[in-house]
Amino acid sequence: MAVDLRFILAVTKINAHLERVGDATSSISDRIRDLEAFPPVDLPEDILRMAAGRDKPQNLLQTQLHSFVHADLESSA
Repeated sequence: MAVDLRFILAVTKINAHLERVGDATSSISDRIRDLEAFPPVDLPEDILRMAAGRDKPQNLLQTQLHSFVHADLESSA
């Protein structure tokens, strides 16, 4: 029974975090739409470097969710 309770609590916490990720993503996309009204500018090199690694957070999230769903502690490390 304790295992079930821990599972339910974990799912509740994960859900809250995923909702925050979704809210942040929505806010970012709204800001991008607002910025489209301005003329293009040259971006600083730091911004371009950050954009080059944009797939890393998505891959990390996918790996962690896959690990949770399949109860695979090895792949989450």
